[in-house]
Amino acid sequence: MKNKSLALKSRTHTKPLWLVSPRLSRRSLIFDQKYLKSAIIASLLKSTLGFCDGFLPTLVEWQNAAQHAAKSPATWLPLSGALILVATDSDQHISDWGSDKQPVFGSNKNANNAADGLTVALAVTALSSVLLSPQQIPDQEWVDEKAERIGLLLLAVGSAGVTAESTKLITRRERPNDPTGKQDFSFPSGHATESFALAAETVRNIDDFSLSEREQTVWRTGIYTMAGSVAWARVEANEHYTTDVLVGAALGNFIALTINNAFIGPAAENSTFLRIMPIQNGAALEISSSL
Repeated sequence: MKNKSLALKSRTHTKPLWLVSPRLSRRSLIFDQKYLKSAIIASLLKSTLGFCDGFLPTLVEWQNAAQHAAKSPATWLPLSGALILVATDSDQHISDWGSDKQPVFGSNKNANNAADGLTVALAVTALSSVLLSPQQIPDQEWVDEKAERIGLLLLAVGSAGVTAESTKLITRRERPNDPTGKQDFSFPSGHATESFALAAETVRNIDDFSLSEREQTVWRTGIYTMAGSVAWARVEANEHYTTDVLVGAALGNFIALTINNAFIGPAAENSTFLRIMPIQNGAALEISSSL
């Protein structure tokens, strides 16, 4: 971890925002809620991280951080999956199967509730991993270091969420359960983006614990399984297509890791192994990776 402090400042800004009007359409109301959410996140980040007077990574550090984040299997695996679905024209078929059969959650309602509940659980886990992780800078006050790491958590998850919502306004893909386009847009999934950003933050913090390789693997697998469950639940809820959640997962993981890598440095290199094994009447491709 880099021995660099973020020089936090505590500032509070309160200003009433009135965005709701009886004349607004349902889509306009949803968009205004999205903008309000983005404004709250931006204000919170500004008051939490005093970047103007603090440390900012250099352009080279940002480039290296992004390259490292792109190599994470939780970035390139879901992105590759989305590209395969597009290339094979399987997105609609898999999405329809998931929302019709609901093989994991049993109903659209259960899937929606599970996605919301698991996202909250991931947020609590991410915050707990910040507060419980060992102190990395001995000369810095515990409160100051934890405030900085919480600031990074807010910055990473907030940036991922705002990026996802902004991308929706560009792609304007209609949701599978709303062919009339009266709801907000579908691509990429905000739930998947934010859940994978939270997962990436948690896993990065777990790297600071004195755990064995096996214990870290168990934690990584469990955290990313929760994030993956959120993504799939949105498909079973008929709120998103499969490519929506796959791209959202890659986006959230990439942004969160890039920000963490730029400010505090990357964790140990992820190891990914590919092996082709002959089997009867063909071959099997084995992918072994630490998330």
